[in-house]
Amino acid sequence: MDTHMLMLGKNKFFYLFALMIIVPCLKSYAGQLELGARTAIDYYNVEVESLQLGSINENVTKYGLNLSSEFDSKKADIKATAAYSYITHSETDDAKEKFFNYNLSSELKIIGDSLKLLNSKSLSQRVSSSQQGVFSDEIVGSENLVDVNSTSSSLIYSIPNPRVIRLNANLSYKSTKADSLEDSATPQQSSALLNTDTSSFSLFVGSGSSPRAVNWGINMGSSTSERGESLNTYKTNFLSANLAVGFNPMLSWVSNASVNKNELDGGGFIGEQDLNFTQLGTGLEWSFIRDSSLSIFAKTSKSGEQERRNYIAGEFNWVLSKRTSLKLSVDRNQFGETYGFNFQLANRYIQSSANYREGIDINSNQSSAFSTELNDEVVRVNNGFFNLTYDNLRKVKISARVSYSKQESLEQTQSINSNRKTNGLSLSLQYQLSRKSSFNASFRQNDILYFIPEGSVLNVNERKDENQSLSFTLDTKLSRRLNSKVELSKRKRISNELNADTADNRINLSVSYQY
Repeated sequence: MDTHMLMLGKNKFFYLFALMIIVPCLKSYAGQLELGARTAIDYYNVEVESLQLGSINENVTKYGLNLSSEFDSKKADIKATAAYSYITHSETDDAKEKFFNYNLSSELKIIGDSLKLLNSKSLSQRVSSSQQGVFSDEIVGSENLVDVNSTSSSLIYSIPNPRVIRLNANLSYKSTKADSLEDSATPQQSSALLNTDTSSFSLFVGSGSSPRAVNWGINMGSSTSERGESLNTYKTNFLSANLAVGFNPMLSWVSNASVNKNELDGGGFIGEQDLNFTQLGTGLEWSFIRDSSLSIFAKTSKSGEQERRNYIAGEFNWVLSKRTSLKLSVDRNQFGETYGFNFQLANRYIQSSANYREGIDINSNQSSAFSTELNDEVVRVNNGFFNLTYDNLRKVKISARVSYSKQESLEQTQSINSNRKTNGLSLSLQYQLSRKSSFNASFRQNDILYFIPEGSVLNVNERKDENQSLSFTLDTKLSRRLNSKVELSKRKRISNELNADTADNRINLSVSYQY
């Protein structure tokens, strides 16, 4: 890690920590301040197998210090955490490494719950490219980590009593910057693309919550993302309006209209695509039970300079209870037919959820545990997942997750990671052995295909990575403040890329003390 950046991060942290804690304390006397600290020593025996680097067997020791602070009052809620790690390796060239990260967040209630100011700032280390190793961390593959600085502010306003009219407004700013990865094997893998400042505004105004025959709503928003020197500024604007006239408590006539614009300054979409989209629709909505409805629309839409299309769209929303709901939708967007799906189920022991969506987004917003890309290209996305959890509220908790995602870059300037399909599976078991000890097992598998779309200017071959992780952990509470952990884990990657196969086996012994 860069020493100058490390010291700069520390200085910023302590300055902001003092500012966010001391100032509210001076102004809000009726508040509660909680401080916490935790120290830990971790010992690792690591065996690394790599076709490129050969075999490495080494011992790694990690010394960790974590600090936390929380201030809570009627006017402000402020949280701060910081973590410092000092790591020694017995065999590798980087025998000593230091890592520092922090997270600061505050919520200031300016006018009760109506006007709020939210701020956050963080420094963290993230994997610069999924192709360089999704399992890279402080212990193995730390050369693939880069510092990421994030800052965000939001001013949120809502009408306190929305019975007559509802109004919600949000003005926000977010800045995300990543250090360049030194000695990057491929220029396209560099994290220098992540240097984004985004300003956005959204407003919703509509009829209030009290029952009425005519309901209406107008939703609008605008966003501008300045993405450093290598990518053009990305702008989005949207406007939608909805009008519903009730014939009786069960049947309503509904009309809606929307405009969605996506633009790059100076152009830059593949094939000079026009991604602006307009839509008009009218139809009927049948409310068959409370909060549940079936809607059928006749719609017309226009994408860019293409001919206008007429089609039938629909939405089914079924709320069985406060914990169980199902929503289905069929519509169109810039690329053709689009489908939406959302499912929630929860009872005393079982929780389940599923979701599927399609749209346009920025690449870095599509991060997952296995596929974290540090660039902000505009991409077309298709994401879906299914979660299932069993918890008997005493000893056993079992969870499973299946996920799928596909994203394709819409820009002429592309990185090699932006076009990919990902299939994921994760399983976990938590078992409470006794009042003071628990056993945990987890398995994750993720297959990533980096594909080459038609018309791409990238001169590379398609790549497929199979990533697997398996771990077994025993946690024991030795006393009120002293804890221990024993963990056995295995990680591996199998790839069709030359010399990209890797594997590491770890034994981890840890002792921590909570002050």
